[in-house]
Amino acid sequence: PGVVVSHELLSRATQYEPSITTGRISGFKQDIGGQRVLQTDAAIIQGNSGGPVFDDRGQVIGAATFTSLQGEQVVQGFNFLIPVETIQEAASKAGVTPKGDSMFTRLWNHGVDLYIRDLHYRAYRNMSAANRIHPGFPDVERVREDCDIKHKEQGYLHREEYQWALIGVLLVGGIAGVWFSGRRLMSATRRGIRGIVRDELDAREGRSPP
Repeated sequence: PGVVVSHELLSRATQYEPSITTGRISGFKQDIGGQRVLQTDAAIIQGNSGGPVFDDRGQVIGAATFTSLQGEQVVQGFNFLIPVETIQEAASKAGVTPKGDSMFTRLWNHGVDLYIRDLHYRAYRNMSAANRIHPGFPDVERVREDCDIKHKEQGYLHREEYQWALIGVLLVGGIAGVWFSGRRLMSATRRGIRGIVRDELDAREGRSPP
């Protein structure tokens, strides 16, 4: 794992930077325990075990498990993955039930969606909440900082918090206007009803209306 999370020539700021390799599924094998494994030519090094493997649609299809060695050197192009079905079966036998996305994942996904839609203020808040759960993730910090910069570059009328405040003021003003209009209408209605009743009584008594 030391090879993955640190290197004498890399800065500490990149300690948790994700890295991605690409490759193809080049074979279907079985390990010595009879479990199905997938052979891949994607580069895998010590410390990658357990890392997710995605297909071209972004779906997890397995996890990196073991590589091939020649002496102490990793032989690339002859690496293996555990299929996701095997992982799910093992989890089920162990009584582990997936509970859906974690709070961090939900905050991250929603924050990215807001960021793509240029809703930087709300995206910043989501990323800040995600950062409090798992601090130090470079992607979270990068999006969070970019949201902060873009939010400050926006004019006041384009900032979401001011837009919501303006909507709130207009909403309160509208409700107040409807309330006062309603009171005036009710007052006029009562006066009209009293006039009709008075005219009816005058007519019954044979008096002319004033």
